[in-house]
Amino acid sequence: MPSSNKSREAILNLIDEETSNIIYELGSGWGNLAFALAKKCKNTQVIAYELSPVPYAFSKALHFIFRYKNLTLLRKDFFRKRLENNSTIVCYLYPKAMEKIRTILPTQHRLISNTFTLPQVLPSQEFHIEDLYSSTIFLYNQS
Repeated sequence: MPSSNKSREAILNLIDEETSNIIYELGSGWGNLAFALAKKCKNTQVIAYELSPVPYAFSKALHFIFRYKNLTLLRKDFFRKRLENNSTIVCYLYPKAMEKIRTILPTQHRLISNTFTLPQVLPSQEFHIEDLYSSTIFLYNQS
């Protein structure tokens, strides 16, 4: 399910491209947030992972049109990838994936999660969004 416009804006407001070597979006879906991240953070590499073929194909078609040089779309399992230190990781994943994500987080990272928490970890901040879903954005800082 795509992030609402208000939650996407809240996430974008939390992105500080000066402190991240790279921005990962895990489970990028149709690409709405990935393109917004690439547009905002022109000097930062954005890597978006999506396994589902239809949303991935749609976002690849959009990428062909918009051609953000700092955006890479991958149809790969991010659980099999090594995420770099000093990265910002953005996700909107279901609870079981949030449990598993802890196994791939780099030592130094910033995690921004839409709706779902990182189990047994207190967020640095929570932002309650007044949208259709009453979304909450969770920010985790690990350095």
